[in-house]
Amino acid sequence: MLQYKPRQEKVLQKIYLISSMYKMIFYYFYRYFLYRNDDSPRFGAICGIFLTIGLHIILAYVIVQKLVGRILLNPMTSTYYWNKSLNMLVILPFFILAIVFFNKRRVDGIIQGYESKQNVFSVWNWLLFLLFTVGALLSLIFLLKK
Repeated sequence: MLQYKPRQEKVLQKIYLISSMYKMIFYYFYRYFLYRNDDSPRFGAICGIFLTIGLHIILAYVIVQKLVGRILLNPMTSTYYWNKSLNMLVILPFFILAIVFFNKRRVDGIIQGYESKQNVFSVWNWLLFLLFTVGALLSLIFLLKK
């Protein structure tokens, strides 16, 4: 009998990689807002990570939509104003969950974890940061271009 389950270990490795990717993005946004002498660099970093996660979710939706070949979600109403207002009812709870998830203890752990590392701002890490943030946006623009 096996002592561990190899499939479960692979899933845990993938979750760790995704978690460390978002932690790195959070730290880069935090250092950017700290460099700008912002009043609340933690909140700015939370908003930046929320935007990045949202871009990744939208990118996954657009890829699935392109593979299926049709629009998966129809607008909630026919008017632009009410459609955007109703979308805010969906987005706002996720934003509040992001703020609760990145509480002071977790943010302090991320910051201390990256402060102790020597080579956080290497060229390779900058390229990864740009790939995960700007790359998702550019991919969306390319895929949604008609």
